[in-house]
Amino acid sequence: MATLLLTDWYQRFFRPEAGERELMRVLHGASLVWGALGTGVALAMIGVKAALDAWWTLSGIFAGGMLGLFLLGLISRRAGNPAAVTAVLAGVLVILWMTLTPGSAAWPAE
Repeated sequence: MATLLLTDWYQRFFRPEAGERELMRVLHGASLVWGALGTGVALAMIGVKAALDAWWTLSGIFAGGMLGLFLLGLISRRAGNPAAVTAVLAGVLVILWMTLTPGSAAWPAE
């Protein structure tokens, strides 16, 4: 992931003229970030009984936002990019809140 970030994003869009030393700093920083993110996800998955259950929960959260984006494009012809990004973020946040709060189906019963 760090190499992908470096070659496909940083060198292409941000600093195509970057030197070798700068590229190595970006690569090392990206490696640290992705490593910390992976470790965080692994620690968050300790209490999960099955990885497939976690996958379906996350899929449901993000699929709702994509459905909202599709419906926005279907219903409104004048909605632009800012409205679409706002709608997807709001939809994902609401679904995330509804999914992960106590009392929801995804929350473990006591």
